[in-house]
Amino acid sequence: MLTTTYLPREQMRLLQEIDAFRCAHPACIHNFGPEKAVYLHEHTQVERDENAIFLLAPRHDFHEIIFFVESMNQLPGTLAALIHKSGAEKRYRITLNYQQSDPNEENELVRTLFQSGFVRTKRLARIRAKFDETRKALCEKLAAPIPYTPEFARLGDEQEILDLLLEEFDPVADNLPTLAEIRENIEKQQVAIIRHEGKILSVHYFTIQNSIYYGWWDITRKEYRGDFLFLKVELFVNDHFQKNGIRFKRAYGWRDITNKRHKREDKLGGKAWENVFTDYLLWAGEASQ
Repeated sequence: MLTTTYLPREQMRLLQEIDAFRCAHPACIHNFGPEKAVYLHEHTQVERDENAIFLLAPRHDFHEIIFFVESMNQLPGTLAALIHKSGAEKRYRITLNYQQSDPNEENELVRTLFQSGFVRTKRLARIRAKFDETRKALCEKLAAPIPYTPEFARLGDEQEILDLLLEEFDPVADNLPTLAEIRENIEKQQVAIIRHEGKILSVHYFTIQNSIYYGWWDITRKEYRGDFLFLKVELFVNDHFQKNGIRFKRAYGWRDITNKRHKREDKLGGKAWENVFTDYLLWAGEASQ
């Protein structure tokens, strides 16, 4: 029988409970990682029984499910009970991050979620990027004619940034940040933009964690695409890092695995596709038989 509580602002008790559950169930399967710490906030619902702990974090018009389940074969049943209790009319997403040598082979946990009524909305491959002197020279050449000056976004820009992202990206399949997350990232100077006559023309949204740079979303207004505004923003961000002595162990981005054109372009640009994948799965209804 699942019981319900809500996360207090102080998260340590929940993390201790999760650690205790994982120690008591050494074969526990889960989809939690450091990148999902953003889901631990006061609006996140916690459901638990003796075999599982679930976190349901509201995002946009859906709930993100973080699970800790005693074994793989218990996942479909516990997920069904969770969704039945929380409301089958709601939208639920599960995010999986995993390594796999063969990108064409289906991950066992993904197959289990298919059987539980989830469908994949997008599968991304991680890429390792670099900004070397060759890349810098190319950016400087292509961006030289651009008359606009990049800057970091300011508080109050978050709604316009989200609206611009929504023109191109899907909140579920592309894991768009919420307004609160954009606001927090602006405060960290991790959203760079080009603004002209009071309108944001281009956005580069990134995060930094443990000296690793993660490039998440790049968007330029349709009428300015082809003008290489994103390269001007890229130069601005990297100049900021250089001037402030900010260095990274690695830099990562993501690509839709089905986009073969990007794969060819990235190979030519020295960006390596790795066998590290992210799947976004959306609950589609009753589990398949």
